[in-house]
Amino acid sequence: MGCLWAAALARAGTETRLLLRPGAAKLTMCHSGKALLRVQGCQDLETMSVAVPIEEVSGSGVSGADVGELVVVTKAYSAMRALETLAPRLRRDAVIVVLCNGALALHEQIVKTACLDNTQLILGITTHGAWSRGPFEVVHAGRGQTRFGTLGAVQPELYKSTLKRLETAGLGAVDEGPNIERSLWLKLAANAAINPLTALEEKPNGFILSCAHARKHVSQICREVSALADTLLRSRGSALQLSAEDLEDFVLQTVRETAENRSSMMQDVQAGRPTEIDFLNGWVSSKSQEMGMEAEVNTRTTSMIQAKEDGFDVEDFKAQIHKEGCKKLHIVDVYTAWCGPCLSIVPTFKNLQLNVDAFEDRCTITQADRNVLPEFEERFPETSKPRFLFYKGGEEVMQIEGLKAPEILKFIEENLPAIETEAQPAASAAANSASAHLTKKIQKALTLRIDSQQSRDALKCLSGFFSENTVHTRRNLRSSIEGENLFLHKEFVNAFGALESQLEGLDRLVDRLDGAVQRATNQLKASRSETQASLEKAAALRKESVSIELKQQVLDKFLTRFRLSEADTQVVRSGDRPLDDDFFTAFERLEQVRANARHMLSTSGQQTSGVDILHETSEVLEASYERMFVWESTSEVPE
Repeated sequence: MGCLWAAALARAGTETRLLLRPGAAKLTMCHSGKALLRVQGCQDLETMSVAVPIEEVSGSGVSGADVGELVVVTKAYSAMRALETLAPRLRRDAVIVVLCNGALALHEQIVKTACLDNTQLILGITTHGAWSRGPFEVVHAGRGQTRFGTLGAVQPELYKSTLKRLETAGLGAVDEGPNIERSLWLKLAANAAINPLTALEEKPNGFILSCAHARKHVSQICREVSALADTLLRSRGSALQLSAEDLEDFVLQTVRETAENRSSMMQDVQAGRPTEIDFLNGWVSSKSQEMGMEAEVNTRTTSMIQAKEDGFDVEDFKAQIHKEGCKKLHIVDVYTAWCGPCLSIVPTFKNLQLNVDAFEDRCTITQADRNVLPEFEERFPETSKPRFLFYKGGEEVMQIEGLKAPEILKFIEENLPAIETEAQPAASAAANSASAHLTKKIQKALTLRIDSQQSRDALKCLSGFFSENTVHTRRNLRSSIEGENLFLHKEFVNAFGALESQLEGLDRLVDRLDGAVQRATNQLKASRSETQASLEKAAALRKESVSIELKQQVLDKFLTRFRLSEADTQVVRSGDRPLDDDFFTAFERLEQVRANARHMLSTSGQQTSGVDILHETSEVLEASYERMFVWESTSEVPE
């Protein structure tokens, strides 16, 4: 779908760049940073070849030109990683157009992502049919429409300009504005109902119309989706209403229109790729729990697909999940691969299985690893005890903890369905039963993909188990393989002991390292406290130094105005010096000091200081007068 939109936009003259995951460009012949996109149109649809610039986005995503408008056409589970990688390159108020399944779940994640706060978000739903023939080669199989809208506030100018560019692509862009929400819920219901069913059954969409249990499953899914939609819409004050009947009608209409299609989830499962289940049924389940509601069917469906993704054979559990009626008593042995008690009961379990096989087609026993099915892992958190679950009529009726063979056999005998004898002779019934079993085995064998590497590896491993192909060997093949599997797990546990000891030693080393780091941290904290005290003391001393310096300046000024210097005092009092200019200059300073003291006495009220100054200088003044008197007396008077 991404290549289809890129080719259509580029052909319409819109500057377009195809952003790829690292290594994707190696899948095609590129020239000058461009890839040739080939779109083959079926029936009356246009065929085109367009060269489009491509760019591989690195893990950091920080290099490259800024992005103003981004159309996200990836799997739902890849969308957030792609957006977060490209976030540093998004312009402020960049427009993001999401064209993925699970758009409601993605919208919820995007609006909560801080690095995408300033973006303008547009959601889209397309009904165009397109599939990939090869790298950058697309078959446009069916014409449809692509509806766009938004669930939150966007800048009108940016929204209109982006929609105008999308309309030029010629792929039937329709502006639904806020009404897109109804289409998104309908799309979610269709994906949640159709995709998992077709993936579990590995059949085209149309099988749902002819299967009563599948129809019932669709109804249950739609009821839970409708309940969630009603709760969320009412919490926001929306007047939109979506009844379960409306959703179911839309789903069944979609099935009729796409009866021959193979859903994307089925293709993902068959190809061993991750599915989008977490953004469809998984989101309905988790969001319902968040709102205080139950979504049992969506929860179980999510677990089934996750188990299918992990490669677990879920065929024995379909009856339970779909709650279909059955004529057998089903026993499920829930074990843990590395559980010691589970390993120790293998011989007893084999004997129990032989006893169960004696009941022919009225009772089956299946083993299930609790670590493969999440619903069992959550239900039975304790891994050291095997458990046996009993299902009758599609419902769980009994649970036995531990391998209590007599108790299990007694329960089986008491709850076995009756043997049918009314409609036809026993021989005919047995023949029909054998024929039905043979037909089922043939159909299953025909649907196996023996050309896969996994199947070839399994057959190669199986060929070394037995030397003879006998009835006994075939009858005990499954239990023997499971026993071998448990034995290998036991060997693995034993071999893991040495590693466990090393890990424990490493754990102790880490604890000692943690203690040393903690001591160093405490010392650093103590040093920081001491340093802080020293800094505070130094700051106080600096402040005190400034104060003393200021006082010193004031004292210097005071002494200059109110004290005669030592040199002037010597000039005035010394009898050996003549009465020259230095004497009279010093005498003038003495008079100025005494005048300042008298002024201080008359204005500031500092009586003690002024009197002290006058008293101190009076002796110097008297000495100076005495010298001037002597000088005057001894001087010759001119005639």
